[in-house]
Amino acid sequence: MSKSLTFQGLNQSPNSIEAEIAVLGGLILDNEAWEKIADILTENDFYNHEHRKIYSCIVDLIDQNIPFDVVTINEKVNISNDKSFSIYLSEIIDQTPSAANIKAYANIVREQSILRQLINVSNALIEKSKEGGIDSKALLDEAEQKIFNISEESLKANSGFQNINQLVKDSLVEIQNLWRPAILITFTLVITGLAIGLWTSRLLNIDVITTILGAAPGGISGMSLVGSEYGVGAAVATLHAVRLITVLLILPLVVKCLNIFGVIKS
Repeated sequence: MSKSLTFQGLNQSPNSIEAEIAVLGGLILDNEAWEKIADILTENDFYNHEHRKIYSCIVDLIDQNIPFDVVTINEKVNISNDKSFSIYLSEIIDQTPSAANIKAYANIVREQSILRQLINVSNALIEKSKEGGIDSKALLDEAEQKIFNISEESLKANSGFQNINQLVKDSLVEIQNLWRPAILITFTLVITGLAIGLWTSRLLNIDVITTILGAAPGGISGMSLVGSEYGVGAAVATLHAVRLITVLLILPLVVKCLNIFGVIKS
């Protein structure tokens, strides 16, 4: 007795209902846990249809910056007011002690999803191979492309998604930590540039605006534009270009010499 060369004979597609419940329950118990798994899962990674709906609802609520719990999810998903769905949501919470291992559970859900996708691709290719007149090279190319697509989606899912709220929070913290040194550095560079510009103007008898703008801590284009308002744009650009070339040529040699003599260590 011959058996069909498909995976449909398997009792069930790869899945882990327990891991799916643990992910959903962990998110409901601790909304902040979203940041741990957002770059791992999509709603299509869930095997259970109800779980897909719940996860999709959670994503929508996060996008709207609305806290989610059993009540908000039930109101959004359970439009028909099905009591069994409400009970099931409560059971998910009851079966989830905490969100401590949510990332591990999310990886299990994702792994099972990839296996299902590979099985689906394999089944489709097996069916095509049974058809007459199919070029083997074309079939191999199709198989390679479909498997590549699965791999690419997996890479995209792990490409480092970051919640926008967290990005803003991190940026604000960084600004708070850096604004004092930034102001100090800017103030020091401006004062130093003014001093060097004035000293150079007196020493070499050059126009003072040219030397001040030429010594200013700015780029060639920016300072030359400022200088052009005073009719010395070309001269300022030349000073900045010479300074830049000199620094690029001399500074590496100075650093190398200091390193050789042990003044600084790399």
